[in-house]
Amino acid sequence: MAAALLLCISTCPVGEFLLYNCTSTRSAVCWPCETGFACNTTSRIRCIDGVSWSNASSASCFPCTPGWCPGGTVLVRECSATSDRVCAPCPESFRCVNGTMERRNSTQCAPGETAAGSTCRVCPEGYGCANERIELCGPNTYSLNGTCAPCPANSQSPAGSRSSDECACDAGYVRAGGVCSCCKEGTVWKDGRCELCEAGSYCMGKLHQETCPRDMYSLRGAAECIECRPFSSCQRHCAGAASCVCDDGYIFERGGCRRCGPGTAKADETSCARCAPGMQCLGGAEVAACRLSTYSPGNLTRCVPCTLCPELTRARCNATHDSECVGTREPLAVILVHQEYRTAIDGETFGAFAVAYTSALPKAQLQSVCDERRCVDCFQGLCSSPRALSGPVYRTVIEIRSETNRLVQNVEALANTAFLLETAKAAMRRVTEAPFAAYSRVDHEVICPDEGASWDGGACVQPSAAATTWLGLVLGVVMLVAVAVYGGRKNGVN
Repeated sequence: MAAALLLCISTCPVGEFLLYNCTSTRSAVCWPCETGFACNTTSRIRCIDGVSWSNASSASCFPCTPGWCPGGTVLVRECSATSDRVCAPCPESFRCVNGTMERRNSTQCAPGETAAGSTCRVCPEGYGCANERIELCGPNTYSLNGTCAPCPANSQSPAGSRSSDECACDAGYVRAGGVCSCCKEGTVWKDGRCELCEAGSYCMGKLHQETCPRDMYSLRGAAECIECRPFSSCQRHCAGAASCVCDDGYIFERGGCRRCGPGTAKADETSCARCAPGMQCLGGAEVAACRLSTYSPGNLTRCVPCTLCPELTRARCNATHDSECVGTREPLAVILVHQEYRTAIDGETFGAFAVAYTSALPKAQLQSVCDERRCVDCFQGLCSSPRALSGPVYRTVIEIRSETNRLVQNVEALANTAFLLETAKAAMRRVTEAPFAAYSRVDHEVICPDEGASWDGGACVQPSAAATTWLGLVLGVVMLVAVAVYGGRKNGVN
């Protein structure tokens, strides 16, 4: 048989008021109007002390009786919202002082009840009652036997809660045995429940959950993380010991991580391989490419310095091979062009200019690029990055090698600073439009093929040959004069 539907009412009889409307779970309640109030179906108005008063269940307030009590009587009661002024003879056994006496409440209700007129009624749910007072229970309390009791520790409730079931535990706490207990270590609070901590994290109870550091892991339900084996760390989610992978330079072997030895590098998780050509391997993760002017054919701990060929170079040194040097049976002229530049460009831009400028000079190689504080050395025309240099003053040294029969001609051409400046202008336009000024100086020497021999200005002679030919002496003087005349010239370009 279906349950009968509740009949909702929106108004109450005269002398009563609507305490609360009906809902889907409870019926509406009409409450008798208390003393001192006037109730008209749905509204309740308090009478004004000294102006009007009412009895219980009154539909309206009555005006107070005017005037003072006559002589020989005592003022039993002043007019208040709950009663009219009353004057009476002073009772026997009572002493009346200044025409006043105390009155006593005639109705006494049990705890959890409240006076409604001349009767006592049980306090409604969600309210607390004391004698003739009725109050809505506030937040974080609930009604218990007509009183407003506080919710259990670590819980809270909305105003008007009717039982402790409406006291919800705070975040991080769950109800157990009528009390709110916090989530224990190894668990974390989620959607009102304590759940086991996820693998790869650690939980210290309540709301605290943290991801394990890279060198640690954890299983499900852990309150702390466990360190990975030495020389290993987690690359991704650290959900177990298997997530710990050996660090760079270490391989997994016999349950631990072993360091790759000198001359080898890590190939995969379980093996080391010979150090690759062009690399140096000191052991472990200390693996680096050979820097400029060094090389390695492979399987080396350190890269080897490249050979700087004393005469000619057939093949340049690179990261994997040494230089291939070629001897010469004829004397070899070596000309050094020293130049100074004044410009506002940065070091990296000037380095790009220096490379472009050197490539425009036949058989030329850049030896160094400097500012006023430091130099970047070059090897066989290749230079490390000049980015660290800064202006406004830069210096370069360029080497040109040629046959001795063209030495005088080449020195004269290079000592002609106009030729060098025009070449510099064209190279500078390839990288920037910034203005610059340049100054040049040219030096030279001759390399003799025979050990111990030296250049006398016309030929290579051994130290035992004391005499010097007149022709060689004349050529030497001519060349020195040419260098003195042309090498000392300076010119600026803006």
